[in-house]
Amino acid sequence: MFTSLIVMGQKEVCTSSENEVEDFNSIGKCAKDNFKKSKETEFVKISSRKRVVRRRISSSILNLRKSVKKSSPRKLSILEIDQIPLFENCSLTSSRDEQQICFNNQIKHHINSNLKYPASAFKNGLEDHVLAEFVINEKGEVSDVNIISSKKHQILEDEAKRLISSLPKLLPAKHNGKVTKMKHRVYVNFNLLNHRIKQF
Repeated sequence: MFTSLIVMGQKEVCTSSENEVEDFNSIGKCAKDNFKKSKETEFVKISSRKRVVRRRISSSILNLRKSVKKSSPRKLSILEIDQIPLFENCSLTSSRDEQQICFNNQIKHHINSNLKYPASAFKNGLEDHVLAEFVINEKGEVSDVNIISSKKHQILEDEAKRLISSLPKLLPAKHNGKVTKMKHRVYVNFNLLNHRIKQF
């Protein structure tokens, strides 16, 4: 058996919706045909889609956005910046890798020598592995300390916050030759067996 395919064509038909809009700035698909048919009129009625007019943002809002961007620059991580914040002991190191090693060692030294295990936490045997997120601002000071703890022992979180907030002033980070904020994270381990314990 042979099957044949019949293709039927249709003349192009121009249709318009009932909501015709007179618009001199747009020409629809069938405008040419309509124009040829009606030579008596001076304009062509065509159907068109609605146009969205974008509002212009006033200059005061633009200026406000610019000032917000200037006053709150993005906080970069230690991997994104050109020069990391430096403790006084690290300022003599020359390479970036040596500076980063020195920076991390100084933070560990500060935590180990200044950690005071709270007496009530010690007495109750509370332990935790606390993440401290903080920013070293353009002045080299620690700010925006945020503590994340899985066990949610408030007394240990408070000690971690005190410990990180007491970091000494550093030489600030630089990116593209400009002083910048740097965000950093460090773990504070509250383990009764592994630390020299200083009670309150």
